[in-house]
Amino acid sequence: MQVVLNVPQSFENLSIQEKEHLIHELQQELMIRSEMIEGFKKPVEDFEDWEKLGFEDEEWN
Repeated sequence: MQVVLNVPQSFENLSIQEKEHLIHELQQELMIRSEMIEGFKKPVEDFEDWEKLGFEDEEWN
């Protein structure tokens, strides 16, 4: 699994707020990915939960 973020080459020149924002984005992305992995481990019975995991209509069931 690959997570792609749009980040600058160096964090040294970023403000604390910019660093915190990037960290928050990464945490959000990792949380979404971990939910997707959890979805593969157990069956998803609700289509809304399926969509939250990032899957499309045609992949249901």
